Amino acid sequence: MQAFVSDLLCCPQCSTHPLELTSLETSELPRPEVETGFLFCADCQRFYFIVEGIPRLLTEDFAELIDLSVPERFPDAFGARKAQLDTFLSAVATGRSRSAGSKWNIEDVAFWEDEVYGAQKGAEILQRAAAARRDAGNRTYPRERVIFGRLRSEIRAGVMLDLGCGLAQAIRTLCHPDEVGYDYIGADLSISALRTNRRTLRGNFVQCTAERVPFRCESVDAVVMLGTLHHLSDHEDALRSAVAAVRPGGWIALDEVVARRHLMRRVREFVGLGEEVQSVHNESVDPAAIERCLSDTADTLVKTRLYSPPRAALAHLLSASMETRPWLTQQVLVLDALCLSTLGRVSPFFEGNELLVLARKRARAGVTRPGEAMAGTATSGG
Repeated sequence: MQAFVSDLLCCPQCSTHPLELTSLETSELPRPEVETGFLFCADCQRFYFIVEGIPRLLTEDFAELIDLSVPERFPDAFGARKAQLDTFLSAVATGRSRSAGSKWNIEDVAFWEDEVYGAQKGAEILQRAAAARRDAGNRTYPRERVIFGRLRSEIRAGVMLDLGCGLAQAIRTLCHPDEVGYDYIGADLSISALRTNRRTLRGNFVQCTAERVPFRCESVDAVVMLGTLHHLSDHEDALRSAVAAVRPGGWIALDEVVARRHLMRRVREFVGLGEEVQSVHNESVDPAAIERCLSDTADTLVKTRLYSPPRAALAHLLSASMETRPWLTQQVLVLDALCLSTLGRVSPFFEGNELLVLARKRARAGVTRPGEAMAGTATSGG
């Protein structure tokens, strides 16, 4: 963890800032970082350990995910705070105050750890990301067109927070920090994904839940959530918390599932694909909820509804081909738009089940940010 990240963090339980940083082990190459240490909240007396360069911003209701190797390896490092540490460790041991939200998140992250971010599948995902291109791909190209093609020039020299980053496939292809020139922070509950990212992508990585965003208000220049909200138990609270972390004039980018229909299942069965393997909590987000969360503090620049049932079928059949063939990607998206503008107006079964949004947080009076004007800003609906 680079030192500047500690200035952005706050306690996920009580929002106290700053947290007191104690560094126990550091590395100098390729850049100075805290490898081992802990953060302490003087208000609620909680400890957050830094292991393998990753700050673990988890409260005791995520007890089974908390790595306790720091107090085990460095028992003398806590000095006068030994009593507070014992109290915190006791709370962790009992999983005190377990919330419904923490149970939900622990159940969901188990799927990603076991089914997606293991060594073999994780390597396959990174291999596909390395071969991906901006002008092709079922999900890559729409994200480029709606979000990152606009965002890249605005985020240079800034800080981008990627909530629910997973293995950061979209970032690697569309907004790589080495190419664009910004500070990338990837946040996820999956420690396997964060460990892989730290080895393979320049950036800082934080273990946390997106429902308790441990970043102080107005601390980052952009927040990106790509397919994150629909896995959470409280969509609106999570989105409001994410928006609060963005500075005035900063950016909010979303790609969310906003509909789940039995017709999609029938499409999969028709093309012989059967049931899709999904995490235990794979919901959909109400578009009106997204609108409510953004309308008070941000201006929506782009909003587009995509992903009709015909596109879903073609994407599953042609996914590998679409990743390297721009013309094929564009043809599928033309068909998608045609279906949405015709059948989608007649039946909700043919509406797009995906919503892409790019919004800008309103600046307070007298507050200006770099790149104040944005070329080609327009709102499109679907």
